[in-house]
Amino acid sequence: MLYAGGAVGTLAGSRLAGRYGRLTVVRRSYLVTVVAVAGVVFVPGPALYGFVALASAGLYVPFSLHVTLGQDCLPRHMGTPRAASRWV
Repeated sequence: MLYAGGAVGTLAGSRLAGRYGRLTVVRRSYLVTVVAVAGVVFVPGPALYGFVALASAGLYVPFSLHVTLGQDCLPRHMGTPRAASRWV
């Protein structure tokens, strides 16, 4: 469930960011993750697996968005693609 939720979260992150904006998606995915982790703690039975998948998707959605936000914040450093393209 963890890996499936992570795969879905990774694919959904880019589509959601394109539609709603990166910061909005990051904030809302962390909110969903908090609710999902509470569900993992308090919900018994088979519904637990759904909350585990939701928590992992909520954690994987903002992962690539954080990378792109970091690249936008530091465009003149060598570790980012824009700065590296100047040297090619």
